[in-house]
Amino acid sequence: MWLTDIFLDYVPGYNKFRSVSMILVIAELSIPLLGFLALKEILSENTDKKDVIKSLKYALGITGGLCLIFAFLGLFYLILFHVETHNYQIS
Repeated sequence: MWLTDIFLDYVPGYNKFRSVSMILVIAELSIPLLGFLALKEILSENTDKKDVIKSLKYALGITGGLCLIFAFLGLFYLILFHVETHNYQIS
């Protein structure tokens, strides 16, 4: 994995971990930390609330759009599966 190779080469002590999947622990620690930093920035007095609302609308639209795409793909494959089982009389 390219990310593991970068961490092995440039992060001191990373090669002392028991398994390579320990990079997930780094993600588990850094994602909430970045979330708290973003929340601190949003709640600070020097941010424009209109820009924050606009950014949140974009994020919600992208996330909701991806969820809808995956939901419709799942429904499509479910319908396709039922059609194939009906056509081939598979029970």
